[in-house]
This record gives sequence, C-alpha cells and structure tokens, in this order.
Amino acid sequence: MTQRRVTRGRIVLAVVVVLVAAGVVFTIKTLSGGLPDRVYKLETACGGTTYEDAAPYTGPGPHPVAIFMPTEFGELFVVRPDMPDRSDWAAANPEDPAAVQLVACGTVESERRSADLVCGGYGAMVGRSTAVPMARATYRIRVYELRTHRELRSVLVEGEDTHCPLSISDPPPERLLSELTAAQWQPVLADLVEVAAR
Repeated sequence: MTQRRVTRGRIVLAVVVVLVAAGVVFTIKTLSGGLPDRVYKLETACGGTTYEDAAPYTGPGPHPVAIFMPTEFGELFVVRPDMPDRSDWAAANPEDPAAVQLVACGTVESERRSADLVCGGYGAMVGRSTAVPMARATYRIRVYELRTHRELRSVLVEGEDTHCPLSISDPPPERLLSELTAAQWQPVLADLVEVAAR
C-alpha cells in the first residue's frame, strides 16, 4: 500500500513537472516571435515583449508606428492621430500588425487639476446629471523598436486637448485626462514615421 502511494505520487509529480515545463515553453513562444492578429494586441510591447517577426526598423521612412496611451483607468488603448489639417497620418494608423516597426507608449507622469476644467451633463437624458473633473496630464512617451524593444526616444509632453468626451463609462471615472493634439504628435513622431526628405 505504501509502495503504491509512493509510485502514484511520483507519477503525479512527473506529470506536473511536464505540464509546468510545457506551460513555460508555451508562454515563451506566445510572448516573443509571432505577431498577433490585431494592432491593438501589440500593447504588450510597451511592457517589454519583443516580436522577432516584426518588420525591421531600417532604412528611410516611413516607419509605421502603433501608438498606445493610458486611459483614466490605467489601461492602454490605441491612438490614431490625424495631421493638423485633419487628414489621415497613414504611418501612425497602421491596420496590419505585420507593417508595424515601432510602438509609442505613453505613461502619465503628472496631473494638474483646475476648477475651470470640468466635463458635465452626462446622464442628463436618463434623469441624472454627472460632472467629472479633467486633469491636465503630462505624459512620458517612449518609442521602441517593436522587434527588439530598443528605446529610440523618450519625451515629456503635456496634453493640450481638453475637449470633453461625448460620453463616459458607467460608473464614471474619478477624473478625465487631457490628451495630445494632432499638432503635438508631430514633433514626437514625424521624423520617425514620415517619408524622409530628399
């Protein structure tokens, strides 16, 4: 009886070791190499994940970049800035993960609140009205090569876009954050993503 229990325990332990080892191999394979099927899934690159299959960052531009900025709740979301004339900035709006060479990742460095920045009227259509303050957020934006996570640039920018969103989540956030304008994105990324001047 004791010998049978010891043998069964060894078998269970061996199976657990094999499964853990397989899990480690699976995790390593999914965290590097193969690109995801959607651009928004490249947000893991902001945390250090590298993609061996990513397009190389080499030669003259344009170098397509996926931009990820934080929400009021701390998650990252894809930002697709326009040019100041409101036309499409194609290299900063890639639709195919295989085209992306760079990722620009934002983090909130500081916030500044003022009494005059408040967004309100949310929920008025259903009999309640909610007001949410907006903070002027200063962001640290780091640009990385997608394939290697090599940092190419790090800049501090205070978001100047304080337009209130048309709708907010329910429950509402504690505060809203100002964002970068189209013009503010130009000095951060233009020389990396636009066609090089001849």
